[in-house]
Amino acid sequence: GFDTPSLTAQGEQRRSPFFNNDRDIPSLVVPYVMSLVKGAPHADNGRKILDFVLSDKGQSVWANAYLRPARDVALPDEVAARFLPAADYARATPIDYAAMAANQKAFADKYLAEVR
Repeated sequence: GFDTPSLTAQGEQRRSPFFNNDRDIPSLVVPYVMSLVKGAPHADNGRKILDFVLSDKGQSVWANAYLRPARDVALPDEVAARFLPAADYARATPIDYAAMAANQKAFADKYLAEVR
């Protein structure tokens, strides 16, 4: 996803960017998702776009826009310097979408019962 920590880390103060306040609440990893639509009228062109985006060159294009590459690709030094060390990214928390979906109904029911 969009690498806001790298943008904010460009300033003079470079405190731990994966913790967004003094209480050390971790940042979340939220990936961008691309896919080919079933039955798309121009599926071959869609595959070409996906292939390009996942290629080394495509990943480099995204990295130039502060989007952390989805694959481990070599980046030019000036682009790599915009990102934080890998250890900082390892501290970010990925979202467990399956667990979130499993709990959504119970959350919605509780919310409606308490807020209404």
